[in-house]
Order: sequence, then structure tokens, then C-alpha cells
Amino acid sequence: MSQTPFSFKDFHVADFSIQRSPQKAGKIHLEVEPKGYVNNNNKSFLLELDVLVTDEIDSFKIKANCLGFFKFKDLKEKNIIIEDYFYINAPAIMFPFIRSFISAVTSLSGMETINIPVINFAKFLKDKLKDNIKEVE
Repeated sequence: MSQTPFSFKDFHVADFSIQRSPQKAGKIHLEVEPKGYVNNNNKSFLLELDVLVTDEIDSFKIKANCLGFFKFKDLKEKNIIIEDYFYINAPAIMFPFIRSFISAVTSLSGMETINIPVINFAKFLKDKLKDNIKEVE
């Protein structure tokens, strides 16, 4: 059995804030700003997602800075493009953690639970993330 070339190691919510009013939420609006940090020396990838969730009537505002930690293998000889894992797989792996965290916190707030919709990351973030990846040591 072959091992996957890319693996998820950990997830952290580095910063989180919520502002709410006691009215029913309107249609949800989601903004995600991705940043990636590749360390080829230790074969690690850090994905940082700055998430902003609001609604059309400004009944709430949620900000979260979330970090995903990944490891990858050197795959030059196997014709596998590891960057594809950075652009699509990493956000897709992380986002359910973010959705569930926001849902849990909002459900415990005593007001309406905020449920973020599922996202197709191939369309939503791929190009944004490609422009925001840096190599680090």
C-alpha cells in the first residue's frame, strides 16, 4: 500500500471574534483570504485562512484566523505535482474544521446557529492561493 504524498497534521484557530445582534440572520456572505507557506527543507506546508463571515443585514460578523499544518514528500521522480495538494486539497481538508468550529461557537452563543455552506475549493480559492504562497526556511 502506497502512502499519500500529502498529509494533514494539525489545525489551530489562532484568532477568533464574533459580533452578534439578537435578530435572525440573513443570507450568509463568506470571504476567505488564503496564504500558504512552503518549507522545502522540512517538507512542510502551513496554510493560513483568514475567514470573514457576515450576512446581508449585518446581524453578525465572524472573523477567524485558522492555521492548517501539513507534511509532504519529495515527489519529483513520480510525476506528481505537489502544489495541486496545496491549492485544492489543503483548503478542502481544513474547511470542515472551520465550519464546525463556527457552528459550535454560534450554537453556544444562545442565538441562531450559523452554518456556512460547503465550498468547491477548486473554483473558490485555487487562483487566490497560487498568488499567496511563499517559500520559507
